[in-house]
Amino acid sequence: MPFTGMLDCVRQSVALNGPLGGPLQGFNAALLRNLPAAGLYFGTFEALKLALPPLTGDTAPRLPHLFVAGGTAGFMYWLFFYPLDVIKSALQTDALRVADRRFAGIGDAARQLWAEGGVSRFYRGIAPCLIRSVPANGVMLLTVTKVKEMLDGMA
Repeated sequence: MPFTGMLDCVRQSVALNGPLGGPLQGFNAALLRNLPAAGLYFGTFEALKLALPPLTGDTAPRLPHLFVAGGTAGFMYWLFFYPLDVIKSALQTDALRVADRRFAGIGDAARQLWAEGGVSRFYRGIAPCLIRSVPANGVMLLTVTKVKEMLDGMA
């Protein structure tokens, strides 16, 4: 069923599966990925933010430290959790109509994707993701840290 836009997609999704069924398609898989991934992501960032300055003889994190810490955190996030993202994306992009869906849930999606290509099926496309993750997360976490410092200084 083609959509005429984003609102039409939401309308059809809610009409077929209720207010939670459509918009939250793949939500469990997103939680399965995001909860442990966030711990690794922010834990890596904070640990490196504290560890890098002493290694360079500085007393506080400088811009390069924050960039490296953020870039490494993003890299680690995707390196370890990319397979779960593949499963999440497969579930989220499955058919809207429950009867037309290919996957019955997380385990079924994992089994079917494995049958398509084994381990390599869960890592298709990881190289550009990892390459993008370093500058994107390095800049983002550096910016968030500096903005937070500025806002804290205003209080």
